Amino acid sequence: YFDKNQIDKIVQIAKKCPRAKFFFIGGSKKSLNALKRKINRLQRVSPKNVKFSMILDDDLFRSSLMNASMFISLNDRKFESISIIEAMAAKDEIFVLSSHEHNPDYLSNLVHFAKNIDEITNSINEFLDGTLKSTIEPAYLYAKSNSLYLNGQQLKKYYLDLYKSKGEKRWLI
Repeated sequence: YFDKNQIDKIVQIAKKCPRAKFFFIGGSKKSLNALKRKINRLQRVSPKNVKFSMILDDDLFRSSLMNASMFISLNDRKFESISIIEAMAAKDEIFVLSSHEHNPDYLSNLVHFAKNIDEITNSINEFLDGTLKSTIEPAYLYAKSNSLYLNGQQLKKYYLDLYKSKGEKRWLI
């Protein structure tokens, strides 16, 4: 909630996509009471199809992802976060607002990139109309093959290989 730019973006998107219901989930460096006041104020002045919430417990967040039909990343510095993988695993259609000219190639068929509010709202409205090509299945398969468990197993293998290659020498990580 300390990034006014993200809040402005979700409000603009909600205004241009009145058929969808949006949930903005975030935290703040301010006190809990200050955050509650900010959320109450935002709720009063924002479109009715956007709801603001504090950070959720893990179970509630996962439940939200599982019951959502889409996930939107408004911060192009964080679009490769664990939240994106979680949204892929939850089989949500993913939209990323990114001003980068060169987004990662491996994500090109897994998410819908948009450079501005108009592009992302057009994509969301096409999704709602059923005319947008879905990326859910390839994104789900990507998430499945890049699970934390599988990545942990691969990392463990790398560490063991490194350890074996060092022989009896002692080393610290």
